[in-house]
Amino acid sequence: MESYLLKEVDFTLENAYVDAVLRFSASTFLFSDSASCSVGPILSQLMTQQETYGQGDSTYHAAGGQAGIRKLVDCFFDIMGSDSRYLTIYNWHPADREESRDKLALFLCGWMGGPKPFIEKYGTIRIPAAHQHLQVTEVERDLWLECMGRALHQQEYPVALIEYLLRQLFIPAERIRQTCMGE
Repeated sequence: MESYLLKEVDFTLENAYVDAVLRFSASTFLFSDSASCSVGPILSQLMTQQETYGQGDSTYHAAGGQAGIRKLVDCFFDIMGSDSRYLTIYNWHPADREESRDKLALFLCGWMGGPKPFIEKYGTIRIPAAHQHLQVTEVERDLWLECMGRALHQQEYPVALIEYLLRQLFIPAERIRQTCMGE
């Protein structure tokens, strides 16, 4: 781990880019008596969230709650519908994709630790079983994850949240693939 000695410096870390958060949090800063540092509220929040995703409803709130998740899902479907690479997985959904958008958004609310409006509106769901009628191979799994990754990057989410969500989304995506392939 690197250490940095800061002398006679006054600075505020405010509105810092998340990559900097990852570097700063992995380093030790030593301050002389004549140096001071103020960690702005945005950076402080990002550093805290980076450590707490997946705990309670922290991921849900970091994603913007139901409105933020709905925005993410709309972006996801818009990308999927406008890029021919995703045509196969896009066509798995009914022509009127509003219910599909709604189901994914409501599901993700609960999956991210927030309220469970999917269950309230549609009942319980077993994700792999709900998709077992589809031919989901590694190709389709990876296309779905790639498309979701593009949608995540278009949101104003910290990089740490995007990386966390993509790691976590791989788990049900892979389980769906395994179920569809009879593994």
